[in-house]
Amino acid sequence: MVLLEALEVEDDQALLRSLIEKHVRHTGSERGQYVLNNFERLLPKFVKVIPTEYKKVLEERFLAKQALGETQLEVAANG
Repeated sequence: MVLLEALEVEDDQALLRSLIEKHVRHTGSERGQYVLNNFERLLPKFVKVIPTEYKKVLEERFLAKQALGETQLEVAANG
């Protein structure tokens, strides 16, 4: 199963833009150039497709990093 998400994270938006730029550079795509020229206006039409299991893994990694960061802060504060 997959989830469909809006491209709200700036990293996702930057990745999308760079992929379209690469496509235009290698193919000369007029439609791709149109999308780049109107990127902000067209951005809401794009969605991120992500497998549910992969999203869970990403969330677990994020929480683990966050917990590790908090532990390191506690050690530094009590050091």
